[in-house]
Amino acid sequence: MLKLGDEHSAQVWFRRAANQGEKAAKFYVGYLYAFGEHITHQYDKALNYLQDAAEDGDADAQFLTAWLYEGGLGISKDMKKARKWYQQAAKQKHPFTVQRLDTFIEPISWELIISFLAVDLLLLSLIHISEPTRLRRI
Repeated sequence: MLKLGDEHSAQVWFRRAANQGEKAAKFYVGYLYAFGEHITHQYDKALNYLQDAAEDGDADAQFLTAWLYEGGLGISKDMKKARKWYQQAAKQKHPFTVQRLDTFIEPISWELIISFLAVDLLLLSLIHISEPTRLRRI
């Protein structure tokens, strides 16, 4: 029998339901692993349950999965995966996700900067070649 505030027993029962495929239970177990008050936070386990619920279409799980990837909590920070999950949650009109995507800044890689510079240099060289050379008299 569960008692009010018995988070450990609740987690045991929710974990059983999650392992049987219950989407809401997957979210709750993931949430407890990430934010539970009376248990040690285990973000890697939280991500397993939350991402599983996110793949099942749970918008709250999609938001928290993105948040874990963005913050790199217990896992490697991955801004591409964070954006992917924020976008999935936004498609379902998750209230915090639309606002989060508006302020989401993905770091730009050096490869991207170099590719932009290469395109700029190519365009400048094409413009220079196509214009006739004009000599000015002094």
